[in-house]
Amino acid sequence: MKTIQDIAKIANVSKSTVSRYLNGGSVSKPMQEKLARIIGETGYRPNKFAQSLRAKRTAMIGAIVPRLTSRSAMQTLSGLDAYLRERSHQLLIVNADLSAEREIESLYAMAKQKVDGIVLFATVITDAHVSAIREIGIPVILLGQRCEGIPSLVYDDYKAGLELAGYVAAQGYRDAVYIGVTPEDEAIGVLRRRGIEDGLSAGGVRVTAYETGFEMEAAAQTAAEILSAHTPDIIMCATDEMAIGALKAIRDAGLSVPQDIGITGFGGYSLASAVSPGLSTVRFAFREAGAEAGCALLGILAGEAPAECSSLQHELLIQESAVKDS
Repeated sequence: MKTIQDIAKIANVSKSTVSRYLNGGSVSKPMQEKLARIIGETGYRPNKFAQSLRAKRTAMIGAIVPRLTSRSAMQTLSGLDAYLRERSHQLLIVNADLSAEREIESLYAMAKQKVDGIVLFATVITDAHVSAIREIGIPVILLGQRCEGIPSLVYDDYKAGLELAGYVAAQGYRDAVYIGVTPEDEAIGVLRRRGIEDGLSAGGVRVTAYETGFEMEAAAQTAAEILSAHTPDIIMCATDEMAIGALKAIRDAGLSVPQDIGITGFGGYSLASAVSPGLSTVRFAFREAGAEAGCALLGILAGEAPAECSSLQHELLIQESAVKDS
C-alpha cells in the first residue's frame, strides 16, 4: 500500500507539497496535474482520518516525554513551551513513564485531540512507533533519537562521549568504570557508551562497563557494589543524576573526590555546578533544543521541507570532580 512519502518520492517533491495538494493548499497547476496522475496510477488512497485532523488547526502542539522526573526533559519542555507561547501555540504534555507502549498510545490519543503536531522525546523507536507516526498523518519530530524518514533532532552522543573520554585520558586516569543504561536506548545506551569506550581505549585507559537504571538511587547502589570489590581511578556515568548517585556511594565508602577517585556525568544540569566538588560533565543546551524542536515543527506546519536529521550542540564542562591531583 502506497504512502504519502512514496507519492512524494515518485513525484520528486517534499511530503509537504503532496500534503498541500491533498488538502487543497497552494500547489502549481502543473504539479497538481502531475500528482493527480501519480495518485491515479498508484491507487494511493489518502488517510481520511488524518485528513480530517488536518482540516482545522488548533494551535496546540503535543509533547510526549519519557518521565516527568527527568531534568533534561523539563528543561527541554521549558524551551519548547516558551517558543510556542511566543507564537500563540499551546503545549499539551503526556508522561509516558518510560513505557514504549504508552508512547504509541499517546501518539494516537494526541491525534484524536487534534493537536497540530507532536514532539516525541523518544527513548526507543520501534516498528510500532513508525507505524503510528505514519498512521496519524500529522507532523511528528523525534527529539533525542533518529529514524529514517522521520524528522529528528539529536545530540551527537558519540562525539560528546569521545571528547569527554579524551579529556579523562589526558588527565592520566588509567582504570575507569562506566555506569550506563540499557542498549534499548540507542542514544544513551549505545552511542554515548561507545563514544566513551572508544575514547578511553584510544587514550590507553582500561574501562569496565556496567548497566543500571536512570534513577540516582539505582546508580548509587551499582557504584556501591563496584567499590566493594574494586576502586577504579574514575567512575564515568551516563547522566549527571547517575553521577550524583555514584558520588554518594563514593563518600559512603570513605573516599574523596577527586583525591581518591574521579567522577564525571553527562547532561550539564544545574546540579552539576551545585554539588561539591563541581561535576565534570558534557553540557547539552536543553532549552535551546526545545526551542529548535518547536521551530522545526512550526516550519513543517507552514509547508517547509524538514531536515531529516539535525545535530544539537554540546560542550565539555570541566570542574573539580575529574581534575587529577587537584
